[in-house]
Parts: sequence; C-alpha cells; structure tokens
Amino acid sequence: MNSDEPVPHAIRRIAREEIDAAIDAIDNSKIDAHQTVHQVRKRCKKIRGLIRLFRPHLQDTYEVENVWYRNAARRLSYVRDAQSLIETYDLLMDHYEEEVDRQSFGPIRRKLTLRLNKIADDEAGLQHRLTKFRARMEEGRERIPYWQLDNLEPQDLVDGLTKTYGRACEAAITVYKKPSSERFHDWRKRVKYHWYHMRIVRPVWEREATTRGKDSDVLAGLLGDDHDLAIFRETLQKEPDEFSGQETVDILCKLSKLQQQELRAQAKPLGLRLFAESPKKFSKRFGAYFKAWQTDRCDQPEEELVAA
Repeated sequence: MNSDEPVPHAIRRIAREEIDAAIDAIDNSKIDAHQTVHQVRKRCKKIRGLIRLFRPHLQDTYEVENVWYRNAARRLSYVRDAQSLIETYDLLMDHYEEEVDRQSFGPIRRKLTLRLNKIADDEAGLQHRLTKFRARMEEGRERIPYWQLDNLEPQDLVDGLTKTYGRACEAAITVYKKPSSERFHDWRKRVKYHWYHMRIVRPVWEREATTRGKDSDVLAGLLGDDHDLAIFRETLQKEPDEFSGQETVDILCKLSKLQQQELRAQAKPLGLRLFAESPKKFSKRFGAYFKAWQTDRCDQPEEELVAA
C-alpha cells in the first residue's frame, strides 16, 4: 500500500492475493497434494490474520469470514496431521539418538507411515476435498467487495495490531504461570498473527517490522514444535496397542515431555523480550510510525504492503 492508497483498497487487494495464491497452488500440477494442502491452509490462516486487523469494522461479518476460512482449512487438516506425526517422530528420535535404540521404535514409524500412505492412496478423496476448497475460495473472493471497510483509517490498523499484540502479551505471561499444551498452542496462534501483521505493515518501518517478524517466526516455530509433540503424545495414548504397547508409548511420551520442556525454555526469553512493551506503548509507537510513513514520502520510492 502506498501512503496515498486507501486502506480499504489495500485490505481487499491483500485478501484477493491470498485467495488467488491458494487457488494457484491447487491448480499447480507440479506440486504434490500434501504440499498443496500445506500451502492453502497457510493462506487461510493469513486471511484470518488479515481480518483481525479491522475486526470492529467487519462487525458480524468478521465471524462469518473467520469461520469460513477456519473451516475450509480444517477440512484438510487430516493430511497435514498425518505428515506432522511422522516429522515429529523423526525429530524426537534425532534429538535423543544417543539415549534410545531407534530400531526398537521402528514399528511405530511404520504404523505412522501406513496412516499417511492410506491418505495418499485416497487421491480421489483428497482431490475432491481440494476441489470443494477451491470453490469455497472463489465464493469467499466474491464477498470481499462487500466487506464493511468504509472510513477505515491507518489508526484502525494500529488498533488492530495492538489488540493482537496485547493478547500475545497476556499469553506470554500466563503460559509460564499455568503451563499447559493448550495454553502454549493458544500463545502460538497469537504469535503467528503478530508475525503476519508485521509482514503486512513492513513498509511503515521496514527495520523494526522485519526484526519483529523474524523473532516472531522463530518463536512460532518453537511453539509449533511444542504443539506437534502434544498431538503426537495424544495420538499414541489414544491407541497404545496400535503403537507397540503401553510400555513403549510411555517411553515416547516421557521423551516428548522432556523435549517440550526444552522448547519452552528456549521460547521463554525470546517471548518475554518480544512482548516486553506494554500494549499502550506499542500502540503509541506504531501510531507514530504510521504518521511518519504517511507524511515523509515525497522522496521515497513507492512501496506496497505485502501479503506473503
């Protein structure tokens, strides 16, 4: 978005770009279905992050759009979940390769691989879901011109940034006082939204937004691994007999908890630094950035807000 580009125009443009990118991924025959699922689900998350920037203006429409893209992604989550279980198992084995006999856990990986292969074999079923997903994206695209964005100003974006930032701040504090997999997962979602918001407003002050964006990405990665370990443990505990018995499952669950502790220890200082500033000060500072960006543009090349 240029400094003279109306904010509503920029928001609609970014939303359309995200939807078009999702559709292009589905139409791209050069990437496999699993990679396609990963790409299109990311686009849905970014759209949901985008509309959080101006949630009050969307009013009831926000709930419609948020649920629309959330449900679209959920219908494909089973593919990503199956792949994630294998990746988590491999990372866990790599991490504790000197402490465990990897061969003894081989049957578990084979079982997880069989689950993924079963999904891969149902190519027709997955393609059907992707076709329906594509139709949902096209339908969602048609609603964008009707989003309630009248009188939306840069300060409204600052308010949206601040609200998401404030929620991430609250989560950063409470998650270590009352740790649980659910709370860490919730924090991760807030961090991911903050990361995407920094990408959107990067032209406002590129150095600041880029640094925050990179740190948010690293933190979200640590918290994402934490969440994957929790899902991995939950999957094994539901069907211990399917995964070499309770004793084997208990060993892997113990290892997964130990690795979670390490990940959370790494995440804590990064998170506390990233969200150290009060939401009030954060809002004031980014409000000043937006004003400077709008007024001091005469000798600057045109830039655009990115949605990548």
